[in-house]
Amino acid sequence: MKKFMLFLLLLIIAGTAALAEDLCAQVLDAILASEEEFVLTGAESSQQADDAVRLFAGLERWTITPQDDGIHVRVFYPTGKRILSRLKSGTLLDIADAQIYDMANTILDGLITPDMTDLEKETAIYDYLCDHCTYMVDMEHYATDTAEGPLRYNRAQCSGYSDAFTLLCGLAGLETYCVHGTRLATGVSHEWNLIRLDGLWYAADLTFGDTNDTALVRDAWLNLPVGMQRGTVSWDERTLPGGEYALKPDANTPCFAKGHYAETEEEARAICLKALEEDGSLTLLYGGALDGVKFAESLGLQLYVSGFDSDSDVCTILYLQKQ
Repeated sequence: MKKFMLFLLLLIIAGTAALAEDLCAQVLDAILASEEEFVLTGAESSQQADDAVRLFAGLERWTITPQDDGIHVRVFYPTGKRILSRLKSGTLLDIADAQIYDMANTILDGLITPDMTDLEKETAIYDYLCDHCTYMVDMEHYATDTAEGPLRYNRAQCSGYSDAFTLLCGLAGLETYCVHGTRLATGVSHEWNLIRLDGLWYAADLTFGDTNDTALVRDAWLNLPVGMQRGTVSWDERTLPGGEYALKPDANTPCFAKGHYAETEEEARAICLKALEEDGSLTLLYGGALDGVKFAESLGLQLYVSGFDSDSDVCTILYLQKQ
């Protein structure tokens, strides 16, 4: 009898977990489609639906309404995501959103040219926000939690950076996604972006990038392979979009730099020399297959090293700069 009851309990737990997975998948699909209203089917209670929606970033608030055909959800996106959603659906922007939309387009007119690659567009947007914004938490006076803070007041907290990046990239034709997680060092919530380049998802964290003292270190948070973030933040895997993700360097891919993987040390050297010739500095990620110190010395470079413990493997970021 005890074994039977334990078996039933395990079945219930498995069924509950499967339901939670399905509800999360439904919410994710709706957010990726920029839907402001959608129906969750299969939820056994309003609380289950609310728990599923609560996992996702980029939502100011939401309402849950049980009806015969399922749980009706209405989400209220922050400014940047809302503008993109309304543009996609053909819905007229209100006066406040139209002003932010005009600000965003004015910024892009000064940043983006027709001959730019997606990586160049993204880099220009990332650098603009880091150069023009100051980290600040003041939602009441400066709307720092949405795109309005960075674009109108040049002030932002993590959600404001993420929302502004979402808006500018979206208007520039780039695919992004906002992720919600937790800073491991402090336990406070955090938001950042994913961006899809050449079919691969990368992480871009403007908050961490903008709060670093130098542009050299700042570049480390642009197009970071997602697994490399595990030393600083945590997140729920169910909230991430599908598709292929950029992987951190390992024994088979010793170097990642300037948006490219290098399969050999010679290839890594070629990437670095070209980047250093163009920019004078470089952020490079490497795994155990590459001796970073010797590599930097062989190129005659100044080296700054920062270690990250990622997925139980040690990966290291090298900040390389001409002497």
